[in-house]
Amino acid sequence: MDVQPIPPVLPKKSFTWIWVILFLISTGIAGWLYYQKQQLRQQIALIAETPSPQVSPSTTILNSSPSPTPSNSSFPQPPVVVFEPPLSSDQYTAQRAEIKQKVVDPFIDYYQYVAGGEYPPVSLLIQQQSNESIKAQYPYTILGIMSNGGTHGEALIQTNGILSWWTPTCMGPCDYSEEFKQKYPQIVSITNP
Repeated sequence: MDVQPIPPVLPKKSFTWIWVILFLISTGIAGWLYYQKQQLRQQIALIAETPSPQVSPSTTILNSSPSPTPSNSSFPQPPVVVFEPPLSSDQYTAQRAEIKQKVVDPFIDYYQYVAGGEYPPVSLLIQQQSNESIKAQYPYTILGIMSNGGTHGEALIQTNGILSWWTPTCMGPCDYSEEFKQKYPQIVSITNP
């Protein structure tokens, strides 16, 4: 008679440890998912709140109204411009004025009056670069939110400590209105040499 080997059987203690480990892993995953859900709820709550300059003293808000206004159409409100971190102290006043002159006003004028005016910007976020390795060349980023929900974002270039003018991205020469050409000859000379 042949003796058949008995198949190996794990002791009961091994099964207990496997169940304990599976329980701990599933509890950890459930905790992580709960944490992520709470974080998402907090972000949604922050997005749902409308920022107000009176509520948040740490945010600098600049309402900008561009000079050229078309006679045949009117825009409900000028876009809200937010600087982050706020550029409100005396040392940043010159930077804020330069950003407004070279970036904010041309951006608003271009999208409201030159680019058809179909989707003018409703808000602009000017963010100071946090990455120290590229801060010298790209000190700020701009994010424009348009009236149709679209966005426009780019890094602002600085050369030898001087902030460059914002220029639109055109396929070929840009088609500017006469008012825009008169107000921003620097931008016209850069994009249409």
